[in-house]
Amino acid sequence: MAESLRELRDALLLAVRAPAASADDARTRARRFMEAVEKASPDDAEHAVREYAEVLTDVDLERLPFAAIIGGALVERGADPDWVEPRLTGRLAVVLEDAVPVADLANARINRADPDEDTDQIFAGVREELKTAHPDQLAALDALDRMLPPCMAIYQRSAHARRYGGGLLDRFEAIGDWSETAHWMSRLLKVLDNEPFVAIEPATGLGIEGRLNGVSDNFQLHTLLMDAFPLANGSVPPRLSPSVAATAWGVGEVDAGVEVVGTWNLHSAAALTSEGRVPSGVEGMSTWIWNEGTPADIPPLDGYRVVLLGPASYERLWPARRMFANLRAELGARELAYDEISGWLGRIIATRRPS
Repeated sequence: MAESLRELRDALLLAVRAPAASADDARTRARRFMEAVEKASPDDAEHAVREYAEVLTDVDLERLPFAAIIGGALVERGADPDWVEPRLTGRLAVVLEDAVPVADLANARINRADPDEDTDQIFAGVREELKTAHPDQLAALDALDRMLPPCMAIYQRSAHARRYGGGLLDRFEAIGDWSETAHWMSRLLKVLDNEPFVAIEPATGLGIEGRLNGVSDNFQLHTLLMDAFPLANGSVPPRLSPSVAATAWGVGEVDAGVEVVGTWNLHSAAALTSEGRVPSGVEGMSTWIWNEGTPADIPPLDGYRVVLLGPASYERLWPARRMFANLRAELGARELAYDEISGWLGRIIATRRPS
């Protein structure tokens, strides 16, 4: 007789909570539960996921990463992240409280060390010391590295989850030098959502306005602008192949396997001269929006991230790939009318006039 969804859930919860349960048995139960959730009615599936998610609030630290992996897999298979994410983020906050002191101690040792000392060896020494002095802190750091990948899978699929997790950003940044997963979580939590922006090409009098969502770095932003920004004849140019564009928007392959040739220098609003132009050469480097940065680095004006497009000073090449596999990007852009462009350029110039 086939087991019911409730029975499969209860068996999985038992395997997750029991320290003596074998990893193979727990994985088998997890697979069977997820397969049953996929076949269940929407209401039954939601109820099962909601009841499973409660384990994330109280499972012990040793089993927490495994419980998190199952939660992340459920979300990737279509479960509502709002049942899983708040509980995972709550546990992350607690684990980080114990893990951050490890990074603080390592940084303090490095600050006192000889400049020629190897930082990885210093960190290894800190880890060895903590095995006896503070094993709970070391266990928290190790658990963090294992539970962050499923958390990132959830955060990629939910802007609400990213906003909720954003309160932990400073702690992820504090530990980022010693935890690669924490470093990437920091990058993910810096992604802007529903962020007003305007991009203007003063030389052509063209511009667009919209809202940034899910754009992880300025390489991606530059690529998306190439795909969305109009030409003087009113068309949107095929600056990108369909596969490269799909990669940038988050709906194609993570890596398109080719390089992008940049169209512009991206400038901040400070680049605009009183004549309404932007520098055409490397003399404007001080106002460049570097591709290596993120949209959050772009200075805002009146609540908008302002991007001015100038001619490229040299051929910029970068791989056509995105940072996060399941993060969808949107610009929500509309083309600006001539008077709107003039208004924006006037506002930008006005901010540079001495009072």
